[in-house]
Amino acid sequence: MRWIGICWALFLLPFLVNHLLVRSRRSALPPENRIHRAPASDAGLFLQFLSLLIVFLFRSFERPSMLPATVILCLSSAAFAAHALHDLGRHWRIQAVITDDHELITTGAYSVVRHPVYLALLGMLAGTLLTTGTPLVTLVALPLYLAGTEIRVRAEDGLLQASFPESFPAYAARVRGYLPFLR
Repeated sequence: MRWIGICWALFLLPFLVNHLLVRSRRSALPPENRIHRAPASDAGLFLQFLSLLIVFLFRSFERPSMLPATVILCLSSAAFAAHALHDLGRHWRIQAVITDDHELITTGAYSVVRHPVYLALLGMLAGTLLTTGTPLVTLVALPLYLAGTEIRVRAEDGLLQASFPESFPAYAARVRGYLPFLR
C-alpha cells in the first residue's frame, strides 16, 4: 500500500500547488467577473468521490505481481493530470464553473481529451484497483466513477457550449470527452 500512497500523493500534489498559485491570481480579478455554474455536475462529483471512497475503504491486500503495472499507470496518470492543470491554469476548479473571462483551452493535454483530469483520475482509480481492488469493489466503484464522470462531462460541456458557441462545437467534434478513441 506504500507505493499506492506515494502515487496518490504525487497525483494530488499538483492540485495543491495549482490551488495555491491560482488563489492569489483569482483574488486579483475584478469583483464583477461573474461565475456561471453547472449545479448538475455536483451529483457527478458526489458519485466520483463515492467511488474513490469505496476503493479505499474496501481494499484487499496488495497484490505485488500487479504493482509494476500499477506504478506505471498511476505515475503516468499523475504526470498527465499535472500537465492538464498547467494547461488549464487559473481556470481549474473542482466544481463546473466558467467565469466571464474564461478561455477555451484546446492545447496540451486538452488536445488529447476535453477532460484530461477525469482521464487521469480514471487511471489512478484503475491502478489502485489493479493492486488492491476486489472484483466486487471493482464492479461497484468503476461504474460509479464512470456515471459521475458522464454527468460532469455533460454539465461542463453544456457550460462550454453556452460560453463558446462558435468554437466549442468544432473542438468537441475533433477531441473526445475523456476516453480517447471511445467517447
